[in-house]
Amino acid sequence: MKKFLIPLSFLTFCSPKIIETAVKQNNPVTIDANTSEYGRLRFYDPDTKLFYHLASDTSNLYVCITTSDEQTQQQIMLAGMEVWIDTTKKATQRIGVRYPLAMREMEAPVRRPSPGGNPFPDPSQFKRQVLVSQKVAEIKGFKKIPDGLTPLETAEGLKVGIGWDKNDILVYELQVPLKNWYRS
Repeated sequence: MKKFLIPLSFLTFCSPKIIETAVKQNNPVTIDANTSEYGRLRFYDPDTKLFYHLASDTSNLYVCITTSDEQTQQQIMLAGMEVWIDTTKKATQRIGVRYPLAMREMEAPVRRPSPGGNPFPDPSQFKRQVLVSQKVAEIKGFKKIPDGLTPLETAEGLKVGIGWDKNDILVYELQVPLKNWYRS
C-alpha cells in the first residue's frame, strides 16, 4: 500500500500532524457525515480535540475528522480548516483542500447573549447557517483541477463535506482521487 504523509493544519494554532500510512478501505465510502464505513477512527490529537482516520482503496484516499467538542466545532466553522497531502515526504509536492472556508466577519452569526448569558449564537442555528453558506472549497496542487475555488464535488472525483451526526459530533470527510496527485 502506498504511504501518505498528511499534515493536518487546523485553524491557526496547531502544528501539522503526520500520519504515515493509510489503511485499506474495504467498504464503499459516501461523503455524508456518517463515519460507520470507517470503523473506529485510528488517531486522536488532544491539543485540537480531533479524532481522525486515513484510508484508501484502489481509486481514492479518504480523510475523516471528527470532534464532539462544541468550542472546537465553532472554531472550525468560523476560522476554517486546511488539509494538506504530501506523498513525497519532502513538502515539495503537496495538494491541499481548505474547507470549510473561514467566515468573514459579515457572514458570521451575530453574537447576541442568550437568556443564560452565553455570547455565542444558538448552536443548532449556527450549524444550519454553516451548512447553507459553505458551498465551495479552495484547492491547490491537483493535477486536473485548477487551483482556486471549486464545488464540493467535482467531475474529477474530489468530494468534501461537513455535517453533524445524530450525536451532534462534527464530521469532516474528504475523498481525493488518486489519479489527481500532483501536476506534472
